[in-house]
Amino acid sequence: MKCNAFVTMLLLAAAGSAFAQTPQVVSTSPAQNELNVPVDADISVTFDIDMDETTINSSTFVVNGRSTGLLEGTIAYDGPTKIATFDPAGDFIYGELISVTLTTGIQSSDGGSFEAPYSWLFTTTVNGGIADFAAHVDYTAGESPWSIFSADFDDDGDLDLAIANANSNNASVLLNDGDGTFAAATNYAVGEEPWSVTAADLDADGDIDLATANLSSNDISVRKNNGDGTFAAQTAYSVIGEGPLSIASADFDGDGDLDLVTADFLSGTVTLLRNNGNGTFGSQSSYPAGETPVSVFAADLDGDADFDIATANYSYNNITVLLNNGDGTFAAFTPYAAGSTPLSITAADIDADGDLDLMASNCYSQDISVYLNEGDGTFASAIAYAAGECPWSVKAADLDNDGDLDLVASNEFSNDVSMLLNNGDGTFAAHIDFAVGEAPYSVFAADLDGDADIDLATANHGTDNVSVLINLGTVEPTVYAYLAGDANMFNEYVDVGNPLTGPWRIGGDVTFLVNFFDLSSGNQPCLMYNPGNTDNYPGGPVNGYYFASGDATGEGFVTGGDVTRLVNYFASVPGSEVKWYGWDKPEPQNYYPPRWLSNRGSGGEQPVPPLEELPAGWPNCEVLPPGAAQVKVLPSDKTK
Repeated sequence: MKCNAFVTMLLLAAAGSAFAQTPQVVSTSPAQNELNVPVDADISVTFDIDMDETTINSSTFVVNGRSTGLLEGTIAYDGPTKIATFDPAGDFIYGELISVTLTTGIQSSDGGSFEAPYSWLFTTTVNGGIADFAAHVDYTAGESPWSIFSADFDDDGDLDLAIANANSNNASVLLNDGDGTFAAATNYAVGEEPWSVTAADLDADGDIDLATANLSSNDISVRKNNGDGTFAAQTAYSVIGEGPLSIASADFDGDGDLDLVTADFLSGTVTLLRNNGNGTFGSQSSYPAGETPVSVFAADLDGDADFDIATANYSYNNITVLLNNGDGTFAAFTPYAAGSTPLSITAADIDADGDLDLMASNCYSQDISVYLNEGDGTFASAIAYAAGECPWSVKAADLDNDGDLDLVASNEFSNDVSMLLNNGDGTFAAHIDFAVGEAPYSVFAADLDGDADIDLATANHGTDNVSVLINLGTVEPTVYAYLAGDANMFNEYVDVGNPLTGPWRIGGDVTFLVNFFDLSSGNQPCLMYNPGNTDNYPGGPVNGYYFASGDATGEGFVTGGDVTRLVNYFASVPGSEVKWYGWDKPEPQNYYPPRWLSNRGSGGEQPVPPLEELPAGWPNCEVLPPGAAQVKVLPSDKTK
């Protein structure tokens, strides 16, 4: 009887195990690839069945910030709603990419486990940014910087910089002084000819470590953080691929720790180095990735809750995508044509449809290839957008605080970065360039000065330094308007909050215009530029526009009708009021709509052209340049 009872118990246990339900994730908050997530958000997961709350803990519910590393928080499970919640110990930083992994250690209340780990990404919001940057400030690095990464290495709440220096065989770390300025570099030896650097909490001890891909020594270097922003001696791991040029981190096998992947230039492969759980790396796997891969990026491209791989391939002018099988192994690559000599690749949801798109920077064709995701990890043909001369590196971030992700590329030959603003639908406006040091091979976008908008930093191969460009997005805008008909520009700008106080000396404007039409005085109305403002004033966003300094009627050009309007205005003739160019005025005051003005020609609402395309015939008299929207111009600043 005892034997039969024992057998019965074994059978019951086996039956219970066989019939344990496999839990599924019903939804997450934030959602997969969600943008503009509040920095004080909690992370929650809704399951389809009741879960064993003792299995939901910091080892199985793992949250990492791209620049802040492993994040601490309080984890709770609510049985009636089947919701597990991660409440971060502090706010996320602005504009950061956050990754979350649920490991197979999470079980249902009856002992069922996930069939595969579950991972997803989201991006936090920014709070500022006008897509304009202060002049670059440079900081010395090592010899021939190739790559740059930003992370909080000393755990003081601001973002520091790490640079891989190819010719000095070291990595430079520049600690942030707290305001977007940086202390002198400390250099740490790595392998031979490091082309790429990344940073992550590889040993899960709460601080951020460094890893470099070293071309000539055919290895990677890992330097663990001592906890204070200094780093222990390097540990080198030979790579089974040949010629590692680029390195990235992600939890490819979903076990809760961060693995590393390299793009191997000489062997045409990517090599996955699996984390042993303590920041050491054991088993490696190599996968074909196309000829001469020079850049690698990790993200969930097919929306199946694991991390895939994408590479940019120098010689064959293409990119490749390797989809994860769900266990940290990868399917055969799929190639997509790129421009000429792609050097960098990144992924982001640029059309805000919930999946991740790809972008590659192409040196010789001087453009950015944009690949929109079809929703399943396949991609539409590339759309090319012009950049500067030989773009080496490309990143995505919300630079203008409008809720979508813009692009920025560092350009080797033109010594600048190109900003391409998103039109809101995954298409991009013409690039705007900002000078940096010589031969910027790499760019990184992050909130370096802690003011909630996105700044830029480049690694400059030609000048052995880094350039930091601070976003001007937190400057309080000065609201101003133009008094229509102010031909002599004695008071062309007045405070919008007090638009009726003058003095305007507008009688002198009648004389000015009369003399202008006499063609003997040399008096010439000027074409002025009002840069506008994208903030939501009561009248709505206002784009930049041009106006003629003697246009009293708002037709878009200067005619004798403007003289008549001003004369009638002084005679108080009904219907001859003088309106205002500007915004932020309560109804029912009137103001003219934005216009593109031609010299005594027709006006009309058209896009603002660059300065070099101003209509012929207008004198070159103090045209405010694009980007000067925050400058209040007073009469004393003008040439009369």
